Amino acid sequence: MMVSQNALTVFEALKNLGVDCSMDEDQCVKHGQDQSPISTVISPDIVVYPKHTQHVMDIVSIANQMKMPIVPFGAGTSVEGHVLPIHGGLP
Repeated sequence: MMVSQNALTVFEALKNLGVDCSMDEDQCVKHGQDQSPISTVISPDIVVYPKHTQHVMDIVSIANQMKMPIVPFGAGTSVEGHVLPIHGGLP
């Protein structure tokens, strides 16, 4: 998995703020697919696990500053592919 400098910058900024996040390939693959008939895995750049409202605010602020899309992801049960991060970003 190729990682952009932008993604590394966002990842470090989130880690420094105490946000639980991962660039682990297994986690990115898990969040890059759903129950839709689209068979291609479209991995995000970073997977984030906010624990409270301040984390969500920090994630949105940093993603906005760095022009990184946010894709809300729940259980991955979508059957239409609308939770797939087709432009990378953060689920």
